[in-house]
Amino acid sequence: MKVGVPKSRKQLEEFEVKLKENIKQNREREQELKREIAHLEARLAELRRELRRRERDRRESQRELRKLRRRYYQFVYSKRKWVLEKPGRALDKMFGG
Repeated sequence: MKVGVPKSRKQLEEFEVKLKENIKQNREREQELKREIAHLEARLAELRRELRRRERDRRESQRELRKLRRRYYQFVYSKRKWVLEKPGRALDKMFGG
C-alpha cells in the first residue's frame, strides 16, 4: 500500500482507521504465529523423545543380537570341537546309531 501524506482531515481520519486496522491485523497474525510456533515446538519435542526411545530400543536390540550371536558361535564351536575330538560318536549320533 502506497502511503502519502494526508492532505485533508478526512484523509487523515481514513489513514488513522487503516493504520489501526493494520495494527490490529498484525497483532492477530503475531498471536497466530506464536500459537503455531508453540505447536511446532511441542511436536519437535515429541519427535525428539520418540527418536531417543527408538535409538535406545535399537541399542538394546543390537546388544541382544550380539549376545545371541556369541552364544550361537560358542555352541557351534563346542560342537565342532566335540566332533573333531570324537568323530565316530558324532557320526553315530548324526545318523541315529
